Amino acid sequence: MFDSDAAYKRIGRLWRKLGGLYEAQAYSLAERDLPDRAMKCARMAEVCFWQATGEGDPVTMSDLVPKALGEGQ
Repeated sequence: MFDSDAAYKRIGRLWRKLGGLYEAQAYSLAERDLPDRAMKCARMAEVCFWQATGEGDPVTMSDLVPKALGEGQ
């Protein structure tokens, strides 16, 4: 049976993986002297890592996707 504890663990793993991808991209962009783009990725990594801990403010996909794509900025 898939229960809330299993879902919590899987979602935490997913947030950590996604955060790691954003973190790596932020380093890559910073090394290529693209600080604005690096900062956007760093912010996304921070959100993902806090979501992985369960201690961050809850977010929805609509909170993340426009920010990740740079819309409205």
